Amino acid sequence: MVSDHSPRGASSTVHDSRPGDDAALEAVAAGASADATPISDLRANEDYRRAMIGVIAKRAVSVAVRRARGEEFPIPATPVFMEGSAR
Repeated sequence: MVSDHSPRGASSTVHDSRPGDDAALEAVAAGASADATPISDLRANEDYRRAMIGVIAKRAVSVAVRRARGEEFPIPATPVFMEGSAR
């Protein structure tokens, strides 16, 4: 059974959206967070992990849509992950 927050529905929403359509990206984040079944452990609890799943899904779809439109992004697309990598 497909939930209301299915990735398929979210991706079609983003595909049909315009640049900067934050509502579509929020739908992706909400869907990913709702469908996730993260664990709680010493490093992070379930709520934090669920929130981060939404953030990562939103970033990934945003970059994928922009790349599909011909824009180029470095890997990783978020520069903060590259800082300090030379240490």
